[in-house]
Amino acid sequence: MFRPERWEDADKSMREAFMVFSLGNRNCIGQSLAMAQIYSTISKLLANYSFEVEDEGELDYFLTLKYVGCRLKASMVNNNPLQ
Repeated sequence: MFRPERWEDADKSMREAFMVFSLGNRNCIGQSLAMAQIYSTISKLLANYSFEVEDEGELDYFLTLKYVGCRLKASMVNNNPLQ
């Protein structure tokens, strides 16, 4: 069972061992589907919404550099040329 709370205080060995889809013969069978869904969802979001940063948050390093507490404001974009 996946318990996300165990990653709250991850040590160096846990961070280095983390592989999202795994590797080799036993990699995730749903990896191709997950990647296709990510690409289609992101393209639809970017085509239909404009985003602006409302709050930058704090820069943090856990597995990757990311902003924690960052807030985006999404606004619908009118893509219909007939209106």
